[in-house]
Amino acid sequence: MGRINAWRVVSGGILAGLVVATANIVGAASNMGNWENIGVIATGVLRRPLITVAHVAELVLGLAMAWLYAVARPRLGGGGRTAVLMGLVCWVLAYGTTWAMMTVWLPAESTGGINGATLWGLAGCVAGSLVAGAVYRENARGARRR
Repeated sequence: MGRINAWRVVSGGILAGLVVATANIVGAASNMGNWENIGVIATGVLRRPLITVAHVAELVLGLAMAWLYAVARPRLGGGGRTAVLMGLVCWVLAYGTTWAMMTVWLPAESTGGINGATLWGLAGCVAGSLVAGAVYRENARGARRR
């Protein structure tokens, strides 16, 4: 079992975070019906700090996906199956629990946007984890670090 290649985890995590962010932006636009409405809440106030926090959270989620893939790879084997499983784990932790709470607390007629965002989050997590898995390679055994 080789050491975890931190450079590949970070680079794969950044790419995975970008994939998740793209999926969330497309999902938000499709749920709201208009590209200009991204970040606008019901009161009409543009929440730029909220968007910044969301993008930082997506980057952290991408890094978590890449790290989970690197940790699971020796035990589950490398490849798409492991990447999809780690993407599903991240989706359950980041989106699934929120979706479950929101569907319990909100009336049924107001959960359409939440359901759509959760599905786009699922697509983003699986695709991002596949990207992170494609980027990640372990250090070769006995390779010298420069």
